[in-house]
Formats: sequence, structure tokens, C-alpha cells
Amino acid sequence: MPMHVQERPRVGERRPRVTVAVVATQARRRSLIPRLDAAGIDGHMLLLQGDREDVPPPLGVPVLPPLVGPLLVDTVGLVPGMQVRVLAELATRYAQIPTLLLTQPTDRRLHRLAPSCPAIYGVVSEDLSPAELALWLRHPGAVGRTRSAHVLPAYVGLPAPPPPIVDPHLLALLVALAHAPTIDAAARRYARSERTFYRKLAAVRAVLHLPSRLYRGRAAVVLQTILDALAAPGREGE
Repeated sequence: MPMHVQERPRVGERRPRVTVAVVATQARRRSLIPRLDAAGIDGHMLLLQGDREDVPPPLGVPVLPPLVGPLLVDTVGLVPGMQVRVLAELATRYAQIPTLLLTQPTDRRLHRLAPSCPAIYGVVSEDLSPAELALWLRHPGAVGRTRSAHVLPAYVGLPAPPPPIVDPHLLALLVALAHAPTIDAAARRYARSERTFYRKLAAVRAVLHLPSRLYRGRAAVVLQTILDALAAPGREGE
């Protein structure tokens, strides 16, 4: 699958300041604001919804506030369950908003899940300099255009990306697992159909080389097994 490649503006090229919506935790806002300011970006800072940033709210309660693009989502410090909810909402509610994902360089799980969200045109390292970050927030041809499902987002300042899992329904499956006590209950919560849920779960099990006994675990255990496998190096592509 090809990468999302566009000609980038040159570092140092003078451009007017732009405004970008930024979703981040309360703790991360303090460090992001000066970085964005140094990059010539006015960040409209938004917080995740809910009482706690480390626990996703119940299903039906959005984690993202009302959004307009372009958008920068800072995933650093978010627990995996909240990361999945954020990506799922971006994919279903805000797929037309061009989104840049700020991540830890070692977060393989998130790097593999990102292509399943069509809103995301770039996945960038939190270690990126303000000038480089500005280039990607102003990325020509990406802002205002939905990324094709057949093109991977750009990965910037990161190791070679691991094999992604590109499935627009995968995120919804993971969300269903996160909010159900059993596999059968998760299948009933899945937005499409129980049959589709089990078919998608079987496909994920095959790609990640997970054992068939996966189906006999509690939903929370199954979810954690999948997330751990996404994060681990090893057998992809065998």
C-alpha cells in the first residue's frame, strides 16, 4: 500500500500564522502551546470530554468535543482505551476533518491502528521540531481533503512503520469489546451485525497470529490481548 506523499514546503519559508484545533490532555497543553507558538501556529486548545482522561466514558457519551479542522490530536499520555475511542470517533464523526496525529515514537499499536481512520493524513513524532511540525500542519494538498483508503498516512520522525491493519470497522470492534463484559455482549453492541463482528474478530486473530481460544476469554481480556499483539514486534507478514 503506498504512503501518502506530497511535496512539502521548505523549512524556513515564511508563511502567515494559521489556526489549528488541538485536542490534548490538560497536562500536555502547557508544553504544546509554546511549541505551536514557536511554529507560527495558533492552537485552539480543546479538552477531551468526560470526568477522567484515563477512563473512557460510557458508550453514547462522546470523548471528542465539537470539532472543525484542521486538527492536531495529541495522543501522548492517553491510555490505550482512550486512544481507541478517539480514533473511532474521528473515523465515524469527523472523517472529513484533516487530522495530524502526534504520537510517541515507540507507540507501535497506535501507528498500526491509525490507517483505519480516514481523517488521519499524518502520524508524527512528539520529538518533531516546531518548524517540522508546522510544515505538516500546513501540509499542502492534505488540509481539506480526505485521505484515500488505499493510501497510508505519512509517518514523520518515526521508525519504519510496522504493517498496519487497515479496516474501517476495526476501531468499532475494539470499542465494543471495551464496553462489554463478554464476547457475545460485545457482538450485540457492535453497530453492524453479530455475524460481521465474529468475522472481523476472526480476521484480526489471523493477522495477529492469536490462538483460537481467544473467543473463550472475557471481552476485556480479548481486547487487551489484541492491543498487546498490536504493540509487540514479531510475526507480522509471515
